[in-house]
This record gives sequence, C-alpha cells and structure tokens, in this order.
Amino acid sequence: MGFKIFIECQPCSDEEILKSYCTSDFIIQGTVSALNHNVSTQTSELTIKTTSIKIDAPHKSWANVKYVTLHRPLKCGTKAGMGEFLFLGRWRLGHPIVHCAPRLSHWKEIRRKSLEAKTNLCQLD
Repeated sequence: MGFKIFIECQPCSDEEILKSYCTSDFIIQGTVSALNHNVSTQTSELTIKTTSIKIDAPHKSWANVKYVTLHRPLKCGTKAGMGEFLFLGRWRLGHPIVHCAPRLSHWKEIRRKSLEAKTNLCQLD
C-alpha cells in the first residue's frame, strides 16, 4: 500500500506528463485560486481559475466556465503554487482527479523538446 501512495502522490516525470497529456479526460490551463483540504472526503479540492480548457471529456460540462474544482488525494499533502499550471487528469467516480500539474512554462519546454525530437505520442496543442 505504501508504494501505491508514493506513486499516486509523486510529481510526474516529463515522460509521464507527455503521456498524461495524450490520455487525460481533461486538460485545463489556469491558476490555483483556492485550496481546501476536505477531511470528510479525504480529498484536497483545488479551485482553478481557468485560462483555457483544452479537453473536457467525457462530461463536457465546463464550456465557458471561469472556475473549476479539481481533486487530489488528501494524503498527498497538496499545496497551492503561484503562477500558471497545466492540470491533466481523469474523471473517477464522478470527480475530476488531477494526475499531473506542471507549471505552464515547464509544459512549454517539454512540448518544445518533444516536438523537436519527434517523440510526441499525440498532437501537442
């Protein structure tokens, strides 16, 4: 069980970020405007002020919204960082769960390197 916790909470490698970009149910660019640690649901709830929503599937419920709430396991000790991020994740049991959240500047660098090396697994918009 300890290993699973470690995997679930560790930061994503560049390769994991690229794979997650290609397989995520949602891709949201934005900033963290609030963070709430909800003990009753064992989740950290991140309120994201969206800059853009690149993918919103299968629910397609976030069209034209300014804020969305994303979730992380409480045990991960999520902290709110400053600046703009790219939030990548999947829907689980009706909740949007963040898998990777690189800073936007880091994502742009990963994307650039992948496109130059032609190692991208999908279209990197």
